[in-house]
Amino acid sequence: MTAPQRLVEDGVRRYGRFDARVQDTNPVDAHRGLSRLWREFRLKEWVGFALIHPEMSGAMIMQDVKYLASSELFVRDQTSGVLVEKNARFRGGSLGLPDDLLHGGRCRVKTSRYLLEYNFDAETGTVTVRIDCAADRHGPAITGALTLYVQGAAPALSLSAKITSSIDYYTFKQPFPVDGTLTVGDRTYVFERSRDFAILDEHRSQFPYSTLWTWGTFAVRMAGGVVGSNFVERSEFSDDDDESSNWVPGDVEPLTGIQFDFDSDDPLSTAHVRDRDGRLDVTFTPAGRKAVKANLVAAAIDYWQLAGTYRGTVTSLAGESFAFADVPGILERMKTRF
Repeated sequence: MTAPQRLVEDGVRRYGRFDARVQDTNPVDAHRGLSRLWREFRLKEWVGFALIHPEMSGAMIMQDVKYLASSELFVRDQTSGVLVEKNARFRGGSLGLPDDLLHGGRCRVKTSRYLLEYNFDAETGTVTVRIDCAADRHGPAITGALTLYVQGAAPALSLSAKITSSIDYYTFKQPFPVDGTLTVGDRTYVFERSRDFAILDEHRSQFPYSTLWTWGTFAVRMAGGVVGSNFVERSEFSDDDDESSNWVPGDVEPLTGIQFDFDSDDPLSTAHVRDRDGRLDVTFTPAGRKAVKANLVAAAIDYWQLAGTYRGTVTSLAGESFAFADVPGILERMKTRF
């Protein structure tokens, strides 16, 4: 479907799979009075990027779940295995993540020792990311300046879905070519636009009080174009609600029935991921792990994210199969009460 200008138009929420990001994504515009205040309080939103580079794995995020706001980033060197992580916490509801992200949106979090900033420029078709995090007891400083390009990006994964009468969500995901540099201590990684990606992950959702999901993503440039996948296993999702999708050259194609099978309970266990129709069949080999745990009595987060590599196949709806190995990517599990 053609993406509407607004997620809510004349008080009515728009649902569907769209060909681009919805320009204005404020979901609470569908409500008034006390209902609107409650929806604003229950809104969970984040904007993050997974970094796809042959010499490192990394990810960054800004997230606001209203009782708590935070930002985290990590970089793991593929050769040494060293993972350096930075984070900062903020007052819930304070991040002000923009509704109109791609048209001049700016996301910025800053403390005396932590800076993460995204600037979206519609005129130039670029996104600039700036990182400046000081050295601390957890590891050396991380600094960087990256530029993401709309030209050459994979097709947009843009979905607005209603799960129950009180639970709905909007997500937008897209792999963008990226260049620039990222420095961890005395090691600098050079990103090349012709090879590397930053995968945008934006979410604006009403969630159940208790929820659990397992999610992963990767992307690689192949001879025909960008190949990759975004996949999630969540009990609340029906086939129509599922954000899981493959990127194949020139298209993004929905998946259903994602299943994760871990070899063991080891925190760094290999995982096998498949969809119901056999169009995604990959094995994830983890190499680094970061975790976040917070227990605020009424609310809690138990979260881990793995950095590693994917091998396997992605198959298009037309039956064309793309095989790959040693493609950097991430996999995570979130268990929450919020």
